[in-house]
This record gives sequence, structure tokens and C-alpha cells, in this order.
Amino acid sequence: QGIQMPDVEADPARFASRLARWKSGFLKPRYGALGVGVSRVGPGDSLPSELPSMVPDRPDPAILQQAVPPPDGFAGRCVRVLVQRTEHGGWWKGTPVLRQSREDPVCNAARGAEVLAGPSALNNTALGHIQGVCDAVCAAFDRMDVAQRMVEAGLDLVLDAHDRAHLIEVNSRPRGRM
Repeated sequence: QGIQMPDVEADPARFASRLARWKSGFLKPRYGALGVGVSRVGPGDSLPSELPSMVPDRPDPAILQQAVPPPDGFAGRCVRVLVQRTEHGGWWKGTPVLRQSREDPVCNAARGAEVLAGPSALNNTALGHIQGVCDAVCAAFDRMDVAQRMVEAGLDLVLDAHDRAHLIEVNSRPRGRM
């Protein structure tokens, strides 16, 4: 379907065995935002079943997502693309926004990642992969039951060492509403 996505484990009882197989992952709050509570983890690290959330004193259930090795020289490079259904049923896709860091593998602007317009910072290979994933995700939205159809979303992708885009999450309520 054109959508590469790292494996995700939602059962805390299986976190350690999955991480032993994957070698590294990201422990994330299921309903998180702004990188709060997200950390890169490896075998032997603490793997709690709940993590801090954006709501004070209301922890979120933890999920574990397999890490995608970043390009050389970066701790991580991720891209956000906003998509919105048009009045004619197609999709408007915004300009990809690159968030990258040489120190923090959690590439979030709220955590200090460098933020750049994708077309000026990425090569054509990366931009082509990003476009392909966005097209495939929007096609998947079109196949959803009408009552569950997406109207707008923030697609988060990470780039690997070969500039391939991997979908890591779909935010149904992207921050900074369009």
C-alpha cells in the first residue's frame, strides 16, 4: 500500500521482549503531544506502562514503537505534513515541514528541534517518498467508513538513512489548526 510504518507494541508485558528483538525503540504516551513523555529506549531501560501526558496528574498508557535508524549525523529527522479534505472530496496536502536534531532523537519543535521547510531542506528522493506515503494515507482515509472519515490530519513521518519516509503516527487533531 506504500505505507511503511515501524512496528508498535501496546502490551506493556511484551515491551522488554520486543525491545530485545528491535534493539531500540521509542516509549510514547498513547495520546501524547509536543513530545511530552517520549523517550528513546534500549534493552535494559525502564519501560513503565504509563507515561506523563499533557493533562496534569492524568498519565497516558504507554506504547512502544520500533525505532527507525536516522540518517548519519542526526539523532533524528522527522516530517509533519498537514492534509485536509477539499470540498470536492480530494485532498489538499501542505508543505512538508522538517524537524531535525543532531542531539535529541525526539524531533519536536517544543523540545528544540530545528524546523525547516521541507522543499528547501530535503532532496528529491526524500520529497518523493514523503509524497508517496501521504498519497497512500489519504487513499486509506478514503476507504474508511463514511462515519469515521478523516477531514484533516497531521501526518508524522521519520526519514531513514536512505531518505525513505516511514509513517509513525496520524494526528487527528493536529496542533495549530488549519
